[in-house]
Amino acid sequence: MAIYFNSALLNIVNSVRSGKTESFTIGYTISKKVYKDLLNKNLTEDNFKKDVFNAIKSWSDILNILYSSNKKNKGNLLCKVVNNNSLTNDLNISITSKVLSDFFSLSDNTISLNSSASWSSINNSGLKVFNYVFYSVGKLFKVEEVFNKISILNKTYLNKDYILFKNPKNYYSEVVNADILKNIIKIYGSMNYSYPIVYGCIDKNADNFNPKATRPSRTCVYTNKKLNTSYKPTIKY
Repeated sequence: MAIYFNSALLNIVNSVRSGKTESFTIGYTISKKVYKDLLNKNLTEDNFKKDVFNAIKSWSDILNILYSSNKKNKGNLLCKVVNNNSLTNDLNISITSKVLSDFFSLSDNTISLNSSASWSSINNSGLKVFNYVFYSVGKLFKVEEVFNKISILNKTYLNKDYILFKNPKNYYSEVVNADILKNIIKIYGSMNYSYPIVYGCIDKNADNFNPKATRPSRTCVYTNKKLNTSYKPTIKY
């Protein structure tokens, strides 16, 4: 059964929306195999580490900005990135490499980069590690892809050279466009209200109807009821 949101993030955002200050920790680890498979003249170990961190940190910055306190809500999200894979983290991401038919793949919370491809850091020619990791983390958060526009969350444009800014608020002008922000809010809501978002079956005719659900989760289940075989119709033709 497909899940269309990250439950840990949704729970935290719901708590923040209720007026609380909450932390959300994203942990990541890089497989040693990566350094054997992917490094080249356009991608050093230091640049690889930096690009992975910056890609994940960009999502942390985005969430911190979207879910910070405002005039309507005093709640606040404190999202951070750590280089470890701890059970106390809210999300753990593993970066690895292997031979793939595509440039990358996602399996659970593992991002695999194709060991046969030519990878590079942001300022060099080749497949940009930053772009693919940023895109993959967006998919882990279940953020919808942006279609028909140039965007780092549009798979068609993953090899574009995006302008990166040191000030996270300026990510909006190039890396993070309005469509990405809209798609995040579409799933996790905004800070303009205080009630929680609860996904579930909202159809009263379904077996698993959830009266507390505020948004449909495409998980409704219906029993196929059959007539008793002993039943005999009285209508004559």
